[in-house]
Amino acid sequence: MNYEYGNNNYNTVYKNFFTSLNYKWFLLDNTDIQFGVSHDHHHHLFDLIADRLEIESKIIAECVPNYLENKETELKKRSVIYWSEELDKSSSLLILCGTNDKRVNPEQADKVAHKLTEIKYDYELRKFETDHFFSAYKTELNELAIEWFDKRLKN
Repeated sequence: MNYEYGNNNYNTVYKNFFTSLNYKWFLLDNTDIQFGVSHDHHHHLFDLIADRLEIESKIIAECVPNYLENKETELKKRSVIYWSEELDKSSSLLILCGTNDKRVNPEQADKVAHKLTEIKYDYELRKFETDHFFSAYKTELNELAIEWFDKRLKN
């Protein structure tokens, strides 16, 4: 989305990524993005596969080129835990986590938050006692994202 504030244009992304397949593009390869929101995202695909074995054959192997020949390399390329040091420190990230999520282990958010703290990256982790879809928090989620973007755009 292109979010306009005052006389300045800021490139922002508000996206719920199903897997990490686009995550590296979002955080590293697209230098135009200054702010982003990650909603129930898989930050460490090795942990995801350990938690949900079926995801490897049903999604990752189908979507990732050469996955079966290069599993470790391909999973590391798509797991922010392994390349967080490459993040642009002028960007920032809002991480949203449902603590009752059955699709993404909520510990994934804690792990990436710990890693981002280590590298002094600007992020905020917000947890909600809800499921993967934030079913009971749709309005609050939208308000939070707008408030978060506004706060950063005004500074």
